[in-house]
Amino acid sequence: MKKVERFLFLICFIFLINGCTSKTNNVLESSPVEYGEIMAAFQNGNEVNYYKIEDGNLSSIDFKDNVAEFQYNLNSKVYVYLINIKKGNNLTNNKIEVQKNNEKFYIDKYYFNSGVKISPNSSKIAFTAYSKDSLESIEGLKIYDIKNNKEINLNSNILISGDLYNWISDEKIIYYGTNPNKKIYNNICVYNTKDKTEKVYMDKVEGFCTSLIPLESNLLYIEQQYDDSKLAFYNSENNTKKIINNNLEKIYDWAFNSKTGEVFFIGKEKNTDKNALYEFSLNYKNLNKLNYDFPENVDENGGISIDKSGNVYFCGYNSEDFNSKDIYMYNNKEKSNNLISIESGHYYVFGNKKI
Repeated sequence: MKKVERFLFLICFIFLINGCTSKTNNVLESSPVEYGEIMAAFQNGNEVNYYKIEDGNLSSIDFKDNVAEFQYNLNSKVYVYLINIKKGNNLTNNKIEVQKNNEKFYIDKYYFNSGVKISPNSSKIAFTAYSKDSLESIEGLKIYDIKNNKEINLNSNILISGDLYNWISDEKIIYYGTNPNKKIYNNICVYNTKDKTEKVYMDKVEGFCTSLIPLESNLLYIEQQYDDSKLAFYNSENNTKKIINNNLEKIYDWAFNSKTGEVFFIGKEKNTDKNALYEFSLNYKNLNKLNYDFPENVDENGGISIDKSGNVYFCGYNSEDFNSKDIYMYNNKEKSNNLISIESGHYYVFGNKKI
């Protein structure tokens, strides 16, 4: 149910339009809005307001209409929007708009796109595509070369599980899935877009994988076998696996501080209906829970981002009212959670995922 609520919340960001046409390599009429490294969307009835978060303060900014998903890289000034066109019977017809170097182009080959992820240096994007207004029309993982404005054909028949794919470099992407033809079952594979090769990256998953976080050349993931789930760490240098926690069953979203080796994620333990903010240390291989009663619950659909100082932004709430949420900042230096939104409501934070 909560996954549906997340989807509905993202769709609430849009006002559906009809009769859109697509053009390639249009010169922007004006420069893109100067976005901040941390941003937030606030839903108020049918209206959605957008804010830039700086020094713990929210300042209103203009934003594009009809946006369902948005990712960007301030350093390379690449902005990727998933824009809805019209609602179908099963899926919402949409297209991907890419802005770079004062130009924009559209990726509108497919009926429905989701799970857009930008490579570290913003030269490519990965997404899941559907050819028709049907979940059965899934065409799987697609990769688009932003630099050369063309789709990269994948030399792979892996059936990827959901959105369990992530970039580990601008040329390599890892994913979890199966390929019966090559006798690949429940393995994490890596695909090299430069030489168009695929190989098994890690074959130590017991049961099946439900969450996947790449940490430099290592992996943090959750494996589930029957009713048993475990948080595990894989070291690719020595091909070893270590169980970190036997009580965590789901990771919803994450952000990584590569300077300190800390990954922050929104997760859920067994036998509870509450989510929490966690921190895993790549250096010490330990896990810490970062909130208990302030806030009581972390919104798994509210997003998570990290600023250049290492502070982490997320959404939480202290009641059963799903619409009475606030934005919190975890001050990594002081090791404390701070309330930064003034008005409670339906928020979503986005921005930096890695520093």
